[in-house]
Amino acid sequence: MKMALVGQTGLADALGQGILSYLHEPGLWTVTALAIAGGILLSEVTSNAAAASALIPVIFGICKAQGLDPVPPLMGVTA
Repeated sequence: MKMALVGQTGLADALGQGILSYLHEPGLWTVTALAIAGGILLSEVTSNAAAASALIPVIFGICKAQGLDPVPPLMGVTA
């Protein structure tokens, strides 16, 4: 499976680290709420598919960096 360009270039990790610097070790539900809010806000100006494609690598990077289960936040992005 091909990864989106945002993941290949390291942009997702950079965005994730920037968000983490403001949140200071967020929990699973904080990341899930962030994912849901980001998905809602971004889907207001783009299609749902584009919003999900842009946010999934970023949210996955945040979960990976924090050692969190990525399934709940990723489901929030696609909801």
